[in-house]
Amino acid sequence: MIKLYSSRCCLLSLLILITGSTSCAYKKYIADGIYWSEQTAEYIFVQNGQYHSFQWSSFACIESVAGLLPGRGDLFYTQGQLRLIDAKNDSLVFIRLSDGTRFKYLKVSGLPANCNVQVVDTALSQWTVLQQTLMSFDHKMPDKLSHKFEKAIRLIDSRIDDTEYSQIELFNVMKQALTAIGDKHAFLYSRQLGMYWSATEVPENKFQRKGVHHCNNAISVARSNKHVIVKISRLHSFEDNVTYDLGYSSCLNKLASELVAIKDLKHRNLVIDLRDNGGGSLVYAAQLLSILTSGKAQTLSYLNSFKIENNVSYPLTEQAKHRYVLINRNTVSAAEHLALALTHAGFTSAGELSAGAFSPAIVKTLPNGWFFGFSQYQKVFDSMKNPVPEKVGIQVQHRLSSERHDTSCHLDQIDTSIQSEPNLFSCRFHNLGLDKF
Repeated sequence: MIKLYSSRCCLLSLLILITGSTSCAYKKYIADGIYWSEQTAEYIFVQNGQYHSFQWSSFACIESVAGLLPGRGDLFYTQGQLRLIDAKNDSLVFIRLSDGTRFKYLKVSGLPANCNVQVVDTALSQWTVLQQTLMSFDHKMPDKLSHKFEKAIRLIDSRIDDTEYSQIELFNVMKQALTAIGDKHAFLYSRQLGMYWSATEVPENKFQRKGVHHCNNAISVARSNKHVIVKISRLHSFEDNVTYDLGYSSCLNKLASELVAIKDLKHRNLVIDLRDNGGGSLVYAAQLLSILTSGKAQTLSYLNSFKIENNVSYPLTEQAKHRYVLINRNTVSAAEHLALALTHAGFTSAGELSAGAFSPAIVKTLPNGWFFGFSQYQKVFDSMKNPVPEKVGIQVQHRLSSERHDTSCHLDQIDTSIQSEPNLFSCRFHNLGLDKF
């Protein structure tokens, strides 16, 4: 059966401001049936515009409660990260809101046989799904460690009683296994136990944020006679009840207007502080890049694949006396893309090695309802097909020490420090922010 839908798909298309954006010229038909995506290792069963998704591995086929698409829903009103942008008789194409990646689902004859088999809820079944899912995305742990974890898992199953203690023990073993793959995007969450673990724990409010706030307190701007500091704490939730968005975030207009209003920027240092930024949307990162670089910078980051339109004039940030971008080990994902793009645009990097987590994350479900996530790709490339430092991090031009205890220094010493100690700022790392501004 082929179902004809109204023009509400056009409303989604109008929001897409990304290069190669779709139009309503594509067929607004969705054929009932089963679709498979090798990119996500998922099947979706479609009937009358409603879908039901399944996460597949050779061991098990289970309902995909978490993921890029919610487990069940309407293809035009999904609440996950994907939006439908094209539909043909034999395929569906979605776009991920956070970074513009496209996912193609091809129509197949039916679901695999194991989709009709209920998985027995044992520690070993959870482990097998975890391990096979990781391997399908090229995350492989050393055999010695794998055998060690499996032995611990079997020991849990050998106990007769299924106590909460056993579940906590299972959680800890799975956490160790995810740690072993060395992936900065790895996480594990059990709603039942109220337990969450992440390979990259980004601290909250580590650096004080003074000045004028923008975008739901995600960004603040502070000024002195010598510096303009733009602190970007996160790249998501710029507006209430919105995590990711395809369109231009209107709150950034105010940020751009404030920067435009700085008349004597050529006498000040412009500092973009991305420390402790856990990332978020590459669309937002691209918008910020266009504001901070006058829209003229040719960056090697694939942020330049986004077409951004502003409602205000670009601030002439190139006129700043010096331009810096601050990063640390907790600068992750989309924040790293923004930092790398700024360095290509002429900003001087300072701080410490970033997390090295450029790949987008993907979320999967265990048979017991727990969620786990990891990097979708082992290698990430820029728009010129050059590899970015995935699992390595951005090397800074000037390192800030986190070990020194000179609490009296502040941003006024940046230039002096670079000249006198080219490999190490004299300022204590944690105080090189807005706290001494």
